[in-house]
Amino acid sequence: MLLFIGVVLLKALDTNRLKGSVFSLFNINFIESESEENTSFFDSFKIVIFMFTVIVLSLLAYRFKTYRLSINVSSFSSYLPVF
Repeated sequence: MLLFIGVVLLKALDTNRLKGSVFSLFNINFIESESEENTSFFDSFKIVIFMFTVIVLSLLAYRFKTYRLSINVSSFSSYLPVF
């Protein structure tokens, strides 16, 4: 649910920048224009996309951790060291 809220926030902040970020693998011009802009790290769009990325990567690491363990103990306390 938190990831869905993050996507909604990103869309509300800047739709064109979100589309450019999604299709940046296919469009090198977007990456070049983003690198030329002199923006602060504390831009609200960058903060939300950073939090979205951290949550996705931590959930993937948690899923990998529970997959690799022989005993699958899934609780909130086992998620905290990954996050």
